[in-house]
Amino acid sequence: MNSKRQSENFCINEYDAVGFDLDGCLLKYKWNAFFELLHHYLTTYLTKVKHYDPSHIQPFNDGWKEVMFRGFFVDTKRGNLLLVLGDGTIERAFHGKVSLSCDRITSIYPDAKLPVFEQILKNFVSADEYHMIDNYFEGPLVMIFTDLITTIDNKVCKQQAQLSVMKSLDTGITYQKVWDDIFSGYLDFFDPEPTDMASRFIEISVNPAPYGIPCSRHLKNWLKCLKAANKCVFLMTSSTVTFAKGILHYILGEDYNDYFDFGIGRAGKPSFFSCYRKFVDVDDRQAVVTKIEAKKWYEFGCFGIFTGLLGTFTGMTKPKVLYIGDSIKNDAFPASRVAHWGALLILEAMEVEGCESPDPEKNNCHCKIVDDEDALYVGSNPVWGSFFLNNGKDTLFARVVKEASDVAIPWLDYISGKSLFPIKCG
Repeated sequence: MNSKRQSENFCINEYDAVGFDLDGCLLKYKWNAFFELLHHYLTTYLTKVKHYDPSHIQPFNDGWKEVMFRGFFVDTKRGNLLLVLGDGTIERAFHGKVSLSCDRITSIYPDAKLPVFEQILKNFVSADEYHMIDNYFEGPLVMIFTDLITTIDNKVCKQQAQLSVMKSLDTGITYQKVWDDIFSGYLDFFDPEPTDMASRFIEISVNPAPYGIPCSRHLKNWLKCLKAANKCVFLMTSSTVTFAKGILHYILGEDYNDYFDFGIGRAGKPSFFSCYRKFVDVDDRQAVVTKIEAKKWYEFGCFGIFTGLLGTFTGMTKPKVLYIGDSIKNDAFPASRVAHWGALLILEAMEVEGCESPDPEKNNCHCKIVDDEDALYVGSNPVWGSFFLNNGKDTLFARVVKEASDVAIPWLDYISGKSLFPIKCG
């Protein structure tokens, strides 16, 4: 996918350092299995911790799977799902599972415009009550949210309540409260220090095969080629180092440490690029990190400190950095707009919507990352349409992809063909 930032010939050889995200980038999830795991966790959390009635949440297999989409906003105050075009126009909207007419959209949102559109363009993070669904991980949240919206609406339908902040007659619950409870469970699911409920860090890192896909031989060779070309190759993930090591062992093998010069866990993106936070050496948490050492792992940190440490590590005053990740919000946008790094975005919807590898041979020898079962979740669907275009116009997410990334590709294997990204090994 061509970008406004992209030069005519994008080449990784132009960069001195290449950083990789883990989840959704090097680790390709089997989305159907992951969604089921997260949906079950959230259901358990809501019923046991928040005391919701389990009958109000549909079983995963019977859920409204079409909401498993990337590239829309949740109006958490009103219980609406919004598809927004590149000019801020709300092209399509649902209240829970019910489609809203154009007149209804305009009556709620003046001129059918996203109220926080300019703010979103500036920093591309969720704003006020408008939560951005930027990645597939949050699909089950929306799925359960739409179930509970139906419950709330049914309790007040006799009073013909307006589509605003609704209150249940017997509990006083609001759409916002429901969303906050669901999101609390989502954060708990990813908590590196889990409660008495099972954590995905245990479930996935200990038994990754049902949820993730190992890196192909071609991709492994390409990663080694980066090192052979004297690139500084690092991993930077918001997951813990323990989780990262377990996953890397599964997707790359026992020699996973040989693929990287160093690793950073619990980076806390996108705040990594804007906050001030010291690095922690995972082997000696009391030590002051004054330099990055090869084959070592660190946690936390921030872009400001990292710039100096990376310069010392590479021996360059201003090393040119490329960062590769699957999130527009957490990876591509802050890397390009804040750090002024190169940004390569992994966008699986491109494969589902017709993008193929530039090397025909590789289409045969690589595993297909998006299988038939997962295709519904990561590409166009009957409810939302295309991730990229609606009625011939760019969606807001497509616009930001073009403006904030140097290039977007369907999956990492796509770039292991040297014809597109030439790298001289040796």
